[in-house]
Amino acid sequence: MSKIQNNIWHKVVLTDLVTLRHGYQFRTNDFAEKGVKVVKIGQVIGNGLVDISNCDRVREDLLESKKEFLLKEGDVLMSLTGNIGRVGVIKENFENLLQNYRVGLFIPNEEKLDKDFMRYILESNIVKHQLIDNSNASAQANFGKSDLDKIKIQLPPLHEQKKIAKNLKCVSKLINFYELKINKLKNIKKSTLNLLLKESKIGSEGSLRKVKLNSIAKGFIVPMRDKPKEFTGNIPWIRIEDFEGKYISKSKSGRCVSHETVSKMNLKIYPLNTVLCSCSATLGICAIVKKPLVSNQTFIGIVPDQDKIFPSFLYYLLESKAKDLQKLSTGTTIAYLPRDKFESFEVAIPPKNQQERIIEILDVIEENIKSLEEKIKKTQFIFKGLQQNLLSGQKRVII
Repeated sequence: MSKIQNNIWHKVVLTDLVTLRHGYQFRTNDFAEKGVKVVKIGQVIGNGLVDISNCDRVREDLLESKKEFLLKEGDVLMSLTGNIGRVGVIKENFENLLQNYRVGLFIPNEEKLDKDFMRYILESNIVKHQLIDNSNASAQANFGKSDLDKIKIQLPPLHEQKKIAKNLKCVSKLINFYELKINKLKNIKKSTLNLLLKESKIGSEGSLRKVKLNSIAKGFIVPMRDKPKEFTGNIPWIRIEDFEGKYISKSKSGRCVSHETVSKMNLKIYPLNTVLCSCSATLGICAIVKKPLVSNQTFIGIVPDQDKIFPSFLYYLLESKAKDLQKLSTGTTIAYLPRDKFESFEVAIPPKNQQERIIEILDVIEENIKSLEEKIKKTQFIFKGLQQNLLSGQKRVII
């Protein structure tokens, strides 16, 4: 077995190694039912994945003037707004893909930096913690070119970078396999719901009926804009990062507020079985409240009228309407869904006995998704340990 060569690692700033290219800010009237796919921050999932199966599209005639924003196989992308630091790689693709605003394309100086090594260092905690610390965080965190020279990494020689990336890629492929299976199941869940709803015609007795959300809700809860200054108590304070599956009952960060803080700040408590729906940035992320809690201003809470609709059915229905809600949003940089548009949003619902049948079918798919997510967590734990050791130089690869 050969010995590790005495190669020195150097501390460098990212601006010496990479160029960051922002995407184009497409306007509302640029989008069309058919045309060229646009990769938005929602498509950059993380763990090296970019999901192009449900991309929005812009008019075909824009392609020539925006060709500088075309993406190619192997391009390394990062989300630059909101949940910043999600990294994805464009896989083999035979369609044109355009890069949207707030999606960053990282282009390495390949004489100094291996592209695969760059991908793994960008998604590591070494960089992610610096991204969060240096982003100009207000309501939404943002990262841009001016922040790039604040990010510092330990850089091994090029041949060692390639060896490190090869080791990490083996574990990363397994995570990607699970992620792709989850995305397929999510698409199946949405198409299954649509198929089951189409089994009945609107208007006939005992079938679908079109209703506005405010006609099947006992109330809507919109949280206060102010963020608590103290997190002592036992009422969970929720952010979008805490959403993970159908139900929500706790903050991953452990942040909770007291009844005194709730009273003092006039915070809104979501009661049991409230359906939360994100109305800012990434729209249509939903969960059912399983313990009374409060949240930041990203959400609108719907208290369903359970004589008309099951909370579970409302959850699946709203989750499937994410793209429709996006079309109702306002704002250019960050999408926002006004309360009045949300309350008057129209959906088609079947009688409760049919809702129950649909819930049973979708719950099976949801359980399969949850099982795969658990496998991802275990594999990611292994990957993160390996990533930390190799990218920091705590452990060296054999050259």
